[in-house]
Amino acid sequence: MGAEVYAFTRGTAKADDARRMGADHVIDTTTEEFWAPYNFTLDIILSTVDHFGPGTSLPQILSMLYIHGKYITVGLPPADEPLPALHPFALAKNASSVGSSFLGTKEDARAMLALAAAKGVVPWIEELPMSQARVALEGLKAGNARYRYVLRQDISPVA
Repeated sequence: MGAEVYAFTRGTAKADDARRMGADHVIDTTTEEFWAPYNFTLDIILSTVDHFGPGTSLPQILSMLYIHGKYITVGLPPADEPLPALHPFALAKNASSVGSSFLGTKEDARAMLALAAAKGVVPWIEELPMSQARVALEGLKAGNARYRYVLRQDISPVA
């Protein structure tokens, strides 16, 4: 669709998959000073992170943004886990901004699905029976999902 895509990963286990999904570059956030080679490089970071581990530095992530770059979060951490601390100076260095995305209307969802269909975008899923929902939840927490779990009904309805 015309963008140069950088995928962020926690480790290298999913790097090849990220490239097969269309990433031009893969940034391993577990390497020391992963952000340094990318200072003032990215126009936008679309973050799907729903948990910020100890030591996560939002200023370091924001340093990768070009002038007037945007950090947009669509991941929703639990209410008791706010974004990492951020001093206004981190925004002033490159005039970056932090925002979120409106979840959209039913019409927006239809338009997004139509675009995905037109471009041949399909999800990478792992299907499990609903009786193994615990396995799926544990896999999510451990980062083992490739890339979404879909639960298939296999539990008899209760009368």
